[in-house]
Order: sequence, then C-alpha cells, then structure tokens
Amino acid sequence: MKYSELVNKSVKELEELVAEYRAELFSLRFKNATRQLDKTHRIDIIRKSIARALTALNQKTTNEYLNDIKKVAELKETKKTLVEKPKKVEVKEEKPKTSEPKLDKKATVAKKETPKVERQQKETKEESSKPTVKKQTTTKTTKKEVKPEAKKQATTKKGDK
Repeated sequence: MKYSELVNKSVKELEELVAEYRAELFSLRFKNATRQLDKTHRIDIIRKSIARALTALNQKTTNEYLNDIKKVAELKETKKTLVEKPKKVEVKEEKPKTSEPKLDKKATVAKKETPKVERQQKETKEESSKPTVKKQTTTKTTKKEVKPEAKKQATTKKGDK
C-alpha cells in the first residue's frame, strides 16, 4: 500500500493494519525457516509495508499531540485575559537616613586598602630621601689550636704501620 493511501486512514485503522502485517511477516518467516516459502522477497515487501504504516501512524499521533498542546496553550491564554486581577499597589514609608551610609563589602575593602597603599608609598619616599650608609660586616675566623700531644699521637700511628 502506498504512503499517500496510509496517510488518509485513521489511527485505529493504521494500528489494525500494522498488526495484520506483523502476523503475515511472522508466518512468512516461519515458512522460510522450514523451507516452505518459494517467494522469499515477500518478507522484504512486508517489512517495508510495516515501516510505512508505522511512519504514518507516528506522524498522525505526533500531529494530534501537537494540536492538543496548541489548544491547551490557547485556552490558558484566553483564561488569563478573561480573569486578570487588578494589581495591588503597596506604599512603602521611607525611613530617615542615618548619618553614615551603608557600604558594600567591596567598598569597605577598598577603603581599608587605600591607607595601606598610601603608607607604603610614604615609606618608600622616606627611604629614598635618606642617605644610604653601607654597613660593613665583619666575620670572625677562629682557628682551632691543635695540642702538641695530638700531633704526636697522629704521627706515631702512621709510623707504627
């Protein structure tokens, strides 16, 4: 059956047609397995007919589903326009402002950081204005004195060999 003919059928008719095709395909496969089927190409034809029928069925169900969604959306929109409630207007009293405005954390962090930076700049300026004096470092070297007895023992051990 052609696809154009299948599209004109209802969902129920398509489901029945698919069931018939599947039963026929089962019998054809059974006959083919027992070597009783002469026209084996008939299996391919039935498989393709099932695919066409399922495609038409899926298209119909999808279109119906989409149409239902559109109808529901339209109903919701019409209900919204019919049942619009007036919005309540709230009046808020303004509190008197305090002398110190509240600041963000970022603003307070920025305020805290600026004195540190200024201090560092002042310190570097003061250091650069002072004359530099080189400090001399002295290192003390100490020599260990070797006792004459230890020298004698060291020389005697070498000579004993």
